[in-house]
Amino acid sequence: MPLPGCWSYLGTWLHALCCWSCYAGRINPVASSSCQPGEGTDATATRVDATMGCVLPRQVNAAGRDGNDTVHHETAGSKTPGGRPSPNKASAVAVDGEDALQGKCKPTAKRMVRKWSVNSLDSTSSALTMDRVAAGHGGTSILKYVSKDDTEVAANPECIMKVYNATEAGVYQQLRDSEDTLRPFTAAFFGEVQKDDLPEDLEGGEYMKLENVLHAFDERPNVMDWKLGIRSFTEAEVTNTKLRSDLFAQMLNFHPDDITEEEHNAQACTKYRWMKLNDAKSTLGTLGFRMDGLENGRCKFRKKELRALGSLQDVAEKIVQEFLPPMSGLNSTTSPPLQTAFNTLQRLCDLRAAMMASDIFRNNEFVGCSLLFVADARGPRAGVYLIDFAHTTPVPSGMNVDHRSQWKPGNHEDGILLGMDNVIACWERVLEMLEEPGTVVRL
Repeated sequence: MPLPGCWSYLGTWLHALCCWSCYAGRINPVASSSCQPGEGTDATATRVDATMGCVLPRQVNAAGRDGNDTVHHETAGSKTPGGRPSPNKASAVAVDGEDALQGKCKPTAKRMVRKWSVNSLDSTSSALTMDRVAAGHGGTSILKYVSKDDTEVAANPECIMKVYNATEAGVYQQLRDSEDTLRPFTAAFFGEVQKDDLPEDLEGGEYMKLENVLHAFDERPNVMDWKLGIRSFTEAEVTNTKLRSDLFAQMLNFHPDDITEEEHNAQACTKYRWMKLNDAKSTLGTLGFRMDGLENGRCKFRKKELRALGSLQDVAEKIVQEFLPPMSGLNSTTSPPLQTAFNTLQRLCDLRAAMMASDIFRNNEFVGCSLLFVADARGPRAGVYLIDFAHTTPVPSGMNVDHRSQWKPGNHEDGILLGMDNVIACWERVLEMLEEPGTVVRL
Protein backbone atom coordinates (compact mmCIF):
# COMPACT_ATOMS: atom_id res chain seq x y z
CA MET A 1 0.00 0.00 0.00
CA PRO A 2 2.13 2.90 -1.14
CA LEU A 3 2.37 6.20 0.57
CA PRO A 4 4.41 9.32 -0.09
CA GLY A 5 7.24 10.18 2.22
CA CYS A 6 8.46 6.96 3.53
CA TRP A 7 5.80 4.51 4.14
CA SER A 8 2.27 3.57 3.67
CA TYR A 9 1.05 2.61 6.97
CA LEU A 10 -1.70 1.55 9.08
CA GLY A 11 -5.02 2.04 7.76
CA THR A 12 -7.62 -0.57 8.05
CA TRP A 13 -10.76 -0.26 9.82
CA LEU A 14 -12.02 -0.97 13.14
CA HIS A 15 -14.68 0.77 15.00
CA ALA A 16 -16.43 1.81 18.16
CA LEU A 17 -14.46 4.88 19.08
CA CYS A 18 -14.40 5.78 22.75
CA CYS A 19 -12.07 8.63 23.50
CA TRP A 20 -11.78 10.98 26.41
CA SER A 21 -10.51 14.43 27.06
CA CYS A 22 -10.29 16.68 30.05
CA TYR A 23 -11.95 19.97 30.88
CA ALA A 24 -9.53 22.82 30.30
CA GLY A 25 -8.34 24.02 33.66
CA ARG A 26 -10.71 21.76 35.60
CA ILE A 27 -8.75 18.54 36.05
CA ASN A 28 -5.23 17.26 35.80
CA PRO A 29 -5.34 14.64 33.05
CA VAL A 30 -2.39 12.72 34.46
CA ALA A 31 -3.86 12.47 37.91
CA SER A 32 -7.11 11.04 36.58
CA SER A 33 -5.76 8.86 33.80
CA SER A 34 -4.26 5.93 35.68
CA CYS A 35 -6.53 2.90 35.53
CA GLN A 36 -6.64 -0.53 37.03
CA PRO A 37 -7.53 -3.83 35.34
CA GLY A 38 -11.27 -4.06 34.90
CA GLU A 39 -11.84 -0.34 35.14
CA GLY A 40 -14.40 0.98 32.62
CA THR A 41 -15.79 4.26 31.50
CA ASP A 42 -18.52 4.62 34.11
CA ALA A 43 -16.10 5.26 36.95
CA THR A 44 -14.72 8.33 35.20
CA ALA A 45 -17.80 9.53 33.38
CA THR A 46 -17.92 12.79 35.31
CA ARG A 47 -14.52 13.74 33.88
CA VAL A 48 -15.57 13.64 30.26
CA ASP A 49 -15.94 16.66 28.05
CA ALA A 50 -17.55 15.38 24.86
CA THR A 51 -16.96 18.67 23.05
CA MET A 52 -13.15 18.52 23.12
CA GLY A 53 -12.76 16.75 19.81
CA CYS A 54 -12.74 13.08 20.79
CA VAL A 55 -14.20 10.26 18.80
CA LEU A 56 -17.10 9.01 20.89
CA PRO A 57 -18.41 5.43 21.09
CA ARG A 58 -20.86 4.35 18.45
CA GLN A 59 -23.07 1.32 18.45
CA VAL A 60 -23.26 -1.38 15.80
CA ASN A 61 -26.48 -3.35 15.62
CA ALA A 62 -26.01 -7.07 15.21
CA ALA A 63 -27.26 -8.68 12.03
CA GLY A 64 -30.81 -9.80 12.42
CA ARG A 65 -31.63 -7.48 15.31
CA ASP A 66 -33.35 -4.94 13.07
CA GLY A 67 -32.76 -6.33 9.62
CA ASN A 68 -29.65 -4.19 9.07
CA ASP A 69 -25.97 -4.04 9.88
CA THR A 70 -25.73 -0.37 10.81
CA VAL A 71 -22.53 1.47 11.62
CA HIS A 72 -22.91 4.78 13.42
CA HIS A 73 -19.86 6.98 13.87
CA GLU A 74 -20.53 9.59 16.54
CA THR A 75 -17.68 11.98 15.99
CA ALA A 76 -16.92 15.34 17.49
CA GLY A 77 -18.95 17.00 14.78
CA SER A 78 -22.17 15.38 15.94
CA LYS A 79 -24.42 16.43 18.80
CA THR A 80 -22.93 15.76 22.20
CA PRO A 81 -24.91 13.96 24.93
CA GLY A 82 -25.91 17.36 26.27
CA GLY A 83 -27.26 18.44 22.90
CA ARG A 84 -24.44 20.84 22.12
CA PRO A 85 -22.77 20.62 18.71
CA SER A 86 -19.08 19.82 18.86
CA PRO A 87 -16.77 22.45 17.36
CA ASN A 88 -14.80 19.86 15.43
CA LYS A 89 -15.36 19.71 11.69
CA ALA A 90 -15.94 15.95 11.41
CA SER A 91 -19.59 15.04 11.18
CA ALA A 92 -21.51 11.91 12.00
CA VAL A 93 -21.83 9.35 9.25
CA ALA A 94 -23.85 6.18 8.97
CA VAL A 95 -23.52 3.18 6.70
CA ASP A 96 -26.66 1.16 6.25
CA GLY A 97 -25.71 -2.52 6.20
CA GLU A 98 -28.20 -3.35 3.44
CA ASP A 99 -26.60 -0.75 1.20
CA ALA A 100 -23.12 -1.65 2.39
CA LEU A 101 -23.56 -5.26 1.39
CA GLN A 102 -24.68 -4.04 -2.03
CA GLY A 103 -21.57 -1.88 -2.35
CA LYS A 104 -23.19 1.49 -1.64
CA CYS A 105 -20.89 2.92 1.00
CA LYS A 106 -21.21 6.45 -0.28
CA PRO A 107 -17.86 8.28 -0.08
CA THR A 108 -17.86 11.92 0.88
CA ALA A 109 -14.14 12.68 0.72
CA LYS A 110 -12.41 14.03 -2.37
CA ARG A 111 -12.46 11.56 -5.22
CA MET A 112 -10.35 10.33 -8.09
CA VAL A 113 -11.45 8.78 -11.35
CA ARG A 114 -11.05 5.01 -11.38
CA LYS A 115 -8.44 3.65 -13.80
CA TRP A 116 -8.59 0.13 -15.12
CA SER A 117 -5.13 -0.92 -16.31
CA VAL A 118 -3.33 -2.86 -13.58
CA ASN A 119 -0.07 -2.56 -15.51
CA SER A 120 0.22 1.23 -15.23
CA LEU A 121 0.87 3.68 -12.41
CA ASP A 122 -2.78 4.70 -12.73
CA SER A 123 -3.92 1.13 -12.22
CA THR A 124 -6.99 0.09 -10.28
CA SER A 125 -4.80 -1.38 -7.56
CA SER A 126 -3.05 1.99 -7.22
CA ALA A 127 -6.34 3.89 -7.09
CA LEU A 128 -7.71 1.48 -4.47
CA THR A 129 -4.60 1.50 -2.30
CA MET A 130 -5.04 2.88 1.21
CA ASP A 131 -2.81 5.76 2.29
CA ARG A 132 -2.57 4.29 5.79
CA VAL A 133 -2.46 0.53 6.39
CA ALA A 134 -1.47 -1.75 9.25
CA ALA A 135 2.08 -3.05 9.33
CA GLY A 136 2.53 -6.12 7.16
CA HIS A 137 -0.49 -5.42 4.94
CA GLY A 138 1.13 -4.36 1.72
CA GLY A 139 0.27 -4.95 -1.92
CA THR A 140 -3.40 -5.66 -2.46
CA SER A 141 -4.07 -7.32 0.93
CA ILE A 142 -6.16 -4.31 2.03
CA LEU A 143 -7.88 -2.04 -0.48
CA LYS A 144 -10.52 0.66 -0.55
CA TYR A 145 -13.95 -0.82 -1.09
CA VAL A 146 -15.72 0.33 -4.20
CA SER A 147 -18.57 -1.25 -6.11
CA LYS A 148 -17.79 -2.56 -9.56
CA ASP A 149 -20.31 -0.13 -11.05
CA ASP A 150 -18.84 2.95 -9.33
CA THR A 151 -16.68 5.22 -11.47
CA GLU A 152 -14.96 7.10 -8.63
CA VAL A 153 -12.86 6.10 -5.64
CA ALA A 154 -13.05 8.03 -2.36
CA ALA A 155 -9.76 9.14 -0.85
CA ASN A 156 -10.94 7.97 2.59
CA PRO A 157 -13.90 5.60 2.09
CA GLU A 158 -16.26 4.32 4.75
CA CYS A 159 -15.41 0.68 3.94
CA ILE A 160 -12.36 -1.35 3.01
CA MET A 161 -11.85 -4.86 1.70
CA LYS A 162 -9.26 -7.24 3.10
CA VAL A 163 -8.03 -10.52 1.63
CA TYR A 164 -10.41 -13.19 2.89
CA ASN A 165 -9.25 -15.54 5.64
CA ALA A 166 -11.80 -18.05 6.89
CA THR A 167 -10.57 -17.96 10.50
CA GLU A 168 -10.57 -14.17 10.65
CA ALA A 169 -13.94 -13.92 8.95
CA GLY A 170 -15.31 -16.40 11.49
CA VAL A 171 -14.17 -14.21 14.39
CA TYR A 172 -15.71 -11.12 12.82
CA GLN A 173 -18.93 -13.03 12.16
CA GLN A 174 -19.03 -14.19 15.78
CA LEU A 175 -18.53 -10.63 16.99
CA ARG A 176 -21.17 -9.26 14.62
CA ASP A 177 -23.78 -11.78 15.72
CA SER A 178 -23.21 -11.25 19.44
CA GLU A 179 -23.32 -8.57 22.09
CA ASP A 180 -19.78 -9.41 23.21
CA THR A 181 -17.92 -6.65 25.04
CA LEU A 182 -15.08 -6.76 22.48
CA ARG A 183 -17.37 -5.85 19.64
CA PRO A 184 -17.18 -2.03 20.00
CA PHE A 185 -13.38 -2.22 19.73
CA THR A 186 -13.27 -4.01 16.37
CA ALA A 187 -14.29 -3.21 12.82
CA ALA A 188 -17.87 -3.70 11.66
CA PHE A 189 -18.07 -6.73 9.37
CA PHE A 190 -20.17 -6.89 6.19
CA GLY A 191 -19.34 -10.37 4.94
CA GLU A 192 -17.52 -11.52 1.83
CA VAL A 193 -17.23 -9.21 -1.16
CA GLN A 194 -19.16 -10.70 -4.05
CA LYS A 195 -17.14 -11.56 -7.15
CA ASP A 196 -19.29 -9.23 -9.24
CA ASP A 197 -18.35 -6.34 -6.95
CA LEU A 198 -14.60 -6.79 -7.40
CA PRO A 199 -12.84 -4.75 -10.09
CA GLU A 200 -12.54 -6.76 -13.28
CA ASP A 201 -8.78 -6.34 -13.44
CA LEU A 202 -8.05 -7.22 -9.78
CA GLU A 203 -6.57 -10.65 -10.24
CA GLY A 204 -7.29 -13.61 -7.99
CA GLY A 205 -8.29 -13.94 -4.37
CA GLU A 206 -11.37 -13.37 -2.27
CA TYR A 207 -12.04 -10.36 -0.07
CA MET A 208 -14.15 -9.55 2.96
CA LYS A 209 -15.71 -6.15 3.58
CA LEU A 210 -14.94 -4.22 6.76
CA GLU A 211 -15.55 -0.79 8.21
CA ASN A 212 -12.72 1.68 7.62
CA VAL A 213 -12.23 3.18 11.08
CA LEU A 214 -9.96 5.90 9.69
CA HIS A 215 -12.99 7.42 7.99
CA ALA A 216 -13.91 9.18 11.26
CA PHE A 217 -10.52 10.93 11.41
CA ASP A 218 -8.75 13.56 9.33
CA GLU A 219 -7.65 12.44 5.89
CA ARG A 220 -4.07 11.62 6.95
CA PRO A 221 -3.94 10.86 10.68
CA ASN A 222 -0.92 9.59 12.59
CA VAL A 223 -1.01 5.81 12.98
CA MET A 224 0.81 3.03 14.83
CA ASP A 225 0.57 -0.76 14.72
CA TRP A 226 1.63 -2.69 17.84
CA LYS A 227 1.82 -6.46 17.87
CA LEU A 228 0.21 -7.71 21.07
CA GLY A 229 0.99 -10.78 23.19
CA ILE A 230 4.08 -12.77 24.14
CA ARG A 231 4.30 -14.79 20.91
CA SER A 232 3.50 -14.22 17.25
CA PHE A 233 3.52 -17.89 16.20
CA THR A 234 0.86 -20.56 16.56
CA GLU A 235 1.21 -23.84 18.43
CA ALA A 236 1.24 -25.67 15.08
CA GLU A 237 4.47 -23.95 14.02
CA VAL A 238 6.39 -25.63 16.85
CA THR A 239 6.37 -28.96 15.03
CA ASN A 240 6.58 -27.59 11.48
CA THR A 241 10.01 -28.55 10.09
CA LYS A 242 9.71 -26.88 6.70
CA LEU A 243 12.78 -24.76 5.94
CA ARG A 244 12.25 -21.22 4.64
CA SER A 245 14.94 -19.29 2.77
CA ASP A 246 12.90 -16.07 2.97
CA LEU A 247 12.84 -16.20 6.77
CA PHE A 248 16.57 -16.94 6.83
CA ALA A 249 17.03 -13.69 4.88
CA GLN A 250 15.05 -11.91 7.57
CA MET A 251 17.22 -13.46 10.26
CA LEU A 252 20.34 -12.40 8.37
CA ASN A 253 19.00 -8.84 8.24
CA PHE A 254 17.83 -8.47 11.81
CA HIS A 255 19.76 -11.01 13.90
CA PRO A 256 22.90 -12.14 12.02
CA ASP A 257 24.82 -13.01 15.21
CA ASP A 258 22.24 -15.63 16.20
CA ILE A 259 22.42 -17.73 13.05
CA THR A 260 23.73 -21.25 13.63
CA GLU A 261 26.25 -23.02 11.42
CA GLU A 262 23.56 -25.44 10.32
CA GLU A 263 21.32 -22.54 9.26
CA HIS A 264 24.22 -20.89 7.43
CA ASN A 265 24.86 -24.09 5.50
CA ALA A 266 21.20 -24.56 4.64
CA GLN A 267 20.61 -20.86 4.01
CA ALA A 268 17.19 -21.51 5.54
CA CYS A 269 15.38 -21.88 8.88
CA THR A 270 11.97 -22.94 10.13
CA LYS A 271 9.21 -20.41 10.72
CA TYR A 272 9.14 -21.30 14.42
CA ARG A 273 12.88 -20.69 14.78
CA TRP A 274 12.62 -17.26 13.10
CA MET A 275 9.51 -16.09 14.92
CA LYS A 276 10.60 -17.31 18.36
CA LEU A 277 14.00 -15.61 17.96
CA ASN A 278 12.46 -12.43 16.60
CA ASP A 279 9.94 -12.27 19.46
CA ALA A 280 12.65 -12.86 22.07
CA LYS A 281 14.87 -10.13 20.60
CA SER A 282 12.13 -7.49 20.85
CA THR A 283 9.82 -6.04 23.47
CA LEU A 284 7.27 -8.69 22.49
CA GLY A 285 9.29 -11.20 24.50
CA THR A 286 9.85 -8.89 27.47
CA LEU A 287 6.78 -6.63 27.60
CA GLY A 288 4.13 -8.48 25.59
CA PHE A 289 3.92 -5.83 22.86
CA ARG A 290 6.05 -4.54 20.00
CA MET A 291 5.78 -1.42 17.88
CA ASP A 292 5.75 -2.80 14.33
CA GLY A 293 4.72 0.33 12.46
CA LEU A 294 4.61 4.09 12.89
CA GLU A 295 3.70 6.75 10.37
CA ASN A 296 3.06 10.45 10.74
CA GLY A 297 2.64 13.29 8.27
CA ARG A 298 6.36 13.31 7.48
CA CYS A 299 7.28 9.68 6.97
CA LYS A 300 6.94 6.01 7.72
CA PHE A 301 9.56 4.66 10.10
CA ARG A 302 11.57 1.62 9.09
CA LYS A 303 10.78 -1.57 10.97
CA LYS A 304 14.43 -2.04 11.85
CA GLU A 305 14.48 1.34 13.58
CA LEU A 306 11.36 0.46 15.56
CA ARG A 307 12.79 -2.91 16.58
CA ALA A 308 15.66 -1.02 18.26
CA LEU A 309 13.19 0.28 20.86
CA GLY A 310 14.20 -2.04 23.68
CA SER A 311 12.38 -0.72 26.72
CA LEU A 312 9.11 0.82 27.84
CA GLN A 313 10.90 4.17 28.18
CA ASP A 314 12.22 3.95 24.59
CA VAL A 315 8.70 3.36 23.27
CA ALA A 316 7.23 6.18 25.37
CA GLU A 317 9.82 8.61 24.02
CA LYS A 318 9.04 7.57 20.44
CA ILE A 319 5.34 8.21 21.04
CA VAL A 320 6.00 11.69 22.40
CA GLN A 321 8.42 12.58 19.61
CA GLU A 322 6.67 11.12 16.58
CA PHE A 323 3.08 10.03 17.18
CA LEU A 324 1.47 12.74 19.29
CA PRO A 325 0.46 16.05 17.71
CA PRO A 326 2.79 19.04 18.09
CA MET A 327 2.59 21.33 21.08
CA SER A 328 0.61 24.53 20.58
CA GLY A 329 0.33 27.38 23.04
CA LEU A 330 1.75 27.63 26.54
CA ASN A 331 -0.96 25.83 28.52
CA SER A 332 0.36 22.27 28.90
CA THR A 333 -2.83 21.12 30.66
CA THR A 334 -4.94 21.67 27.55
CA SER A 335 -2.25 20.96 24.95
CA PRO A 336 -3.13 18.68 22.00
CA PRO A 337 -0.42 16.10 22.84
CA LEU A 338 -1.59 15.80 26.45
CA GLN A 339 -5.26 15.54 25.49
CA THR A 340 -4.47 12.99 22.76
CA ALA A 341 -2.41 10.87 25.15
CA PHE A 342 -5.15 11.02 27.78
CA ASN A 343 -7.80 9.99 25.26
CA THR A 344 -5.64 7.08 24.10
CA LEU A 345 -4.96 5.88 27.63
CA GLN A 346 -8.64 5.92 28.54
CA ARG A 347 -9.45 3.93 25.42
CA LEU A 348 -6.81 1.34 26.36
CA CYS A 349 -8.25 1.00 29.87
CA ASP A 350 -11.71 0.45 28.40
CA LEU A 351 -10.38 -2.16 25.97
CA ARG A 352 -8.66 -4.11 28.75
CA ALA A 353 -11.86 -4.09 30.78
CA ALA A 354 -13.77 -5.33 27.73
CA MET A 355 -11.28 -8.16 27.23
CA MET A 356 -11.67 -9.32 30.81
CA ALA A 357 -15.47 -9.39 30.47
CA SER A 358 -15.56 -10.99 27.02
CA ASP A 359 -16.76 -14.55 26.42
CA ILE A 360 -15.01 -14.61 23.04
CA PHE A 361 -11.75 -13.51 24.63
CA ARG A 362 -12.10 -16.06 27.41
CA ASN A 363 -12.58 -18.99 25.01
CA ASN A 364 -9.94 -18.20 22.37
CA GLU A 365 -6.21 -17.72 22.04
CA PHE A 366 -5.33 -14.48 20.27
CA VAL A 367 -2.06 -15.00 18.41
CA GLY A 368 -0.70 -12.36 16.06
CA CYS A 369 -3.39 -9.76 16.78
CA SER A 370 -2.46 -6.09 16.96
CA LEU A 371 -3.48 -2.74 18.37
CA LEU A 372 -4.08 -0.03 15.80
CA PHE A 373 -3.55 3.47 17.22
CA VAL A 374 -4.97 6.44 15.33
CA ALA A 375 -4.79 10.14 16.17
CA ASP A 376 -5.57 13.28 14.21
CA ALA A 377 -2.34 14.97 13.19
CA ARG A 378 -3.17 17.98 15.34
CA GLY A 379 -5.20 16.14 17.97
CA PRO A 380 -6.96 15.57 20.20
CA ARG A 381 -9.12 12.84 18.62
CA ALA A 382 -7.65 9.38 19.14
CA GLY A 383 -8.72 5.78 18.85
CA VAL A 384 -7.40 2.29 19.62
CA TYR A 385 -8.66 -0.82 17.80
CA LEU A 386 -8.06 -4.54 18.03
CA ILE A 387 -7.20 -5.96 14.59
CA ASP A 388 -5.86 -9.07 12.81
CA PHE A 389 -7.65 -12.27 13.83
CA ALA A 390 -6.27 -14.75 11.29
CA HIS A 391 -4.72 -16.81 14.12
CA THR A 392 -7.46 -16.37 16.72
CA THR A 393 -8.68 -19.89 17.46
CA PRO A 394 -10.70 -21.66 20.18
CA VAL A 395 -8.80 -23.01 23.17
CA PRO A 396 -9.01 -26.83 23.29
CA SER A 397 -11.98 -28.17 25.22
CA GLY A 398 -11.31 -28.49 28.94
CA MET A 399 -8.36 -26.07 28.88
CA ASN A 400 -8.38 -22.59 30.43
CA VAL A 401 -6.01 -19.71 29.65
CA ASP A 402 -5.55 -16.55 31.71
CA HIS A 403 -3.84 -14.54 28.92
CA ARG A 404 -1.09 -13.50 31.36
CA SER A 405 0.96 -16.64 32.05
CA GLN A 406 4.17 -17.40 30.18
CA TRP A 407 3.79 -19.64 27.15
CA LYS A 408 4.95 -23.25 27.11
CA PRO A 409 4.34 -25.58 24.16
CA GLY A 410 0.82 -26.89 24.44
CA ASN A 411 -0.58 -24.49 27.06
CA HIS A 412 -2.04 -22.05 24.46
CA GLU A 413 -1.24 -18.95 26.54
CA ASP A 414 -0.92 -15.79 24.44
CA GLY A 415 0.02 -13.13 27.02
CA ILE A 416 -2.48 -10.60 25.66
CA LEU A 417 -3.46 -9.21 29.07
CA LEU A 418 0.17 -9.11 30.16
CA GLY A 419 0.84 -7.04 27.07
CA MET A 420 -2.14 -4.77 27.72
CA ASP A 421 -0.91 -4.09 31.26
CA ASN A 422 2.44 -2.94 29.88
CA VAL A 423 0.88 -0.97 27.02
CA ILE A 424 -1.15 0.97 29.59
CA ALA A 425 1.96 1.47 31.75
CA CYS A 426 3.74 2.85 28.66
CA TRP A 427 1.01 5.43 28.01
CA GLU A 428 0.96 6.40 31.69
CA ARG A 429 4.66 7.09 31.31
CA VAL A 430 3.88 9.21 28.23
CA LEU A 431 1.55 11.38 30.31
CA GLU A 432 4.20 11.74 33.01
CA MET A 433 6.75 12.82 30.41
CA LEU A 434 4.39 15.43 28.99
CA GLU A 435 4.13 17.05 32.40
CA GLU A 436 7.87 17.11 32.97
CA PRO A 437 9.54 20.48 32.38
CA GLY A 438 11.60 20.58 29.23
CA THR A 439 9.76 17.79 27.40
CA VAL A 440 9.91 18.54 23.68
CA VAL A 441 7.06 17.50 21.41
CA ARG A 442 7.99 17.80 17.74
CA LEU A 443 6.86 20.98 15.96
